[in-house]
Amino acid sequence: MNADFFNFDIRNAALVVLFLLTVCSGYVAPIMESPALRVARRWVRAAFFSLALATALDAFFPGRNFALLCACGVLLFFLAETLLFWVKISAANIVCPIFGRYIPSDSEWSAEAKDVKMKLAIEALGFRKSGSMKSRIFEDIEVRMTCFDSPDTLVRLCVSFLPESDISGFSSSAVSVSKSGTLYITDYSQTPFGLAVPPNWRQARRPFLKNPLKILRLHSKRLAEARGRGEEFVPIRDAPVDFVNARVSELERDNGKAGLLVPSEYVDIDGVLNQEGRFRMWLDAIRLYYFPFFIK
Repeated sequence: MNADFFNFDIRNAALVVLFLLTVCSGYVAPIMESPALRVARRWVRAAFFSLALATALDAFFPGRNFALLCACGVLLFFLAETLLFWVKISAANIVCPIFGRYIPSDSEWSAEAKDVKMKLAIEALGFRKSGSMKSRIFEDIEVRMTCFDSPDTLVRLCVSFLPESDISGFSSSAVSVSKSGTLYITDYSQTPFGLAVPPNWRQARRPFLKNPLKILRLHSKRLAEARGRGEEFVPIRDAPVDFVNARVSELERDNGKAGLLVPSEYVDIDGVLNQEGRFRMWLDAIRLYYFPFFIK
C-alpha cells in the first residue's frame, strides 16, 4: 500500500467522521440548548466543509500540497460563510426596525415547561414580574419581553423571547443604575450587535451564560465590586416599557452621533445602518459565532 493511497484513505475517514459529527451535533445542540455546544458544532461544520473543499480542489489540481489545499478550503468556507452573514445583515437592515420600540402587553412569557420552570426559579430569588412588552419585527413576528425586579428594586432582569433562527433566540439582561447615572448591564444574547453604546454604560456580554440565574449571580458580583470602588446604586422606579424604550433611544442617539446610521430621509431606501454600521455588526456576528470567548 503506497503512501498516497494511505493518505487518501485517512482523508476519507476524516470526512466521514466530520460529516457524522456535523449531523449529530445538529440534532443534539438544539436539544441540549448549550451555547458552547453550538459554537463547537459550528467549528466541526467549518472543519468538514473546509476538508471537503480541499478534497474537491485536490481532484481538480492533483499533485498539489494538500496542506495548502486545506488552507484554501478554510479560506473559501469562511469567505462564503461571512458573505452569507453580510447578506443577512444587509437584508435585516432594510426590513427590521434595528431600534424598534416596545409597547406594553399583559403577558409575554413562553408557555413551554422549561421556561415556566425558569420563571419559577427567578421568582424563588425574590424577583417579581414588573411588566411585559413586545416589539414587532415583521408583520407577524414579534420580540416578547418580560421584566422582573429584585425586592429592593436595585436590579431589573429582562428576559426576551425572539423568533428562533441562527442569529437569534432567547436573551436576558440584568440592569442596575448607579447614583452617578452609570448603567451596569450584564447580558446574554446570541444576536450580533457590535454598534456604539452610550459612554455611561458598563456592559458585560456573556454569550455562554444562557441561564438567567447565572446572569444574576454574575451581575451581583459586578455590583459588589462596584460598591467596593465606592459606587452606590439607586432603585429603578421607571415602568419597564419606559425604561427599555429609553435605553433603545439612547442607543439610537449615540449610534447617530457615531455616524453609523443612515440619514432619516433615506432609511426607507437604504435601511437604518450605513455601511460602517453594517460592517461593525458583521464583525460582531463573526465573533459571536466563532470566537465568543473573546467577547467581554
